[in-house]
Amino acid sequence: MGYIKKHDARSIGDFPNAYWRVVQKNLDLSRKCGQVAFYGYKDQATSDLSKTDASITPLPGAVKVYLVSPTEYAAYFAPTVLTTKAVDDVAQCYALASNTVDTLSSDELSFQSFFMGAINSDTGEVAVTADPIIIS
Repeated sequence: MGYIKKHDARSIGDFPNAYWRVVQKNLDLSRKCGQVAFYGYKDQATSDLSKTDASITPLPGAVKVYLVSPTEYAAYFAPTVLTTKAVDDVAQCYALASNTVDTLSSDELSFQSFFMGAINSDTGEVAVTADPIIIS
């Protein structure tokens, strides 16, 4: 699974179908916190190749990191949550990203998820449902 979302790599151009996937998750079970990192690649095929070829790197600037607070850990990664929802922690990384409202919108009137408008590569459906926060 991954997200398909436009990425503007200013130095080399626009990538309307950049493929973003979880590349790192560091979760500290004792402190109940951590971080999750997504990288964006030119497309899904390039992302897949990067798993076995270390010379393939993400697009310039195509990195999004989420710091996981104890509250977010409890909501997304606690063992009881994973068991109840019958999901794995990687799926929950996507849920965390979809519901985190932390990026200024292009019109600069609200904050929204970084992945607003992204498409779930498995389903073809819009992946992000978090409501933007209007700046007053």
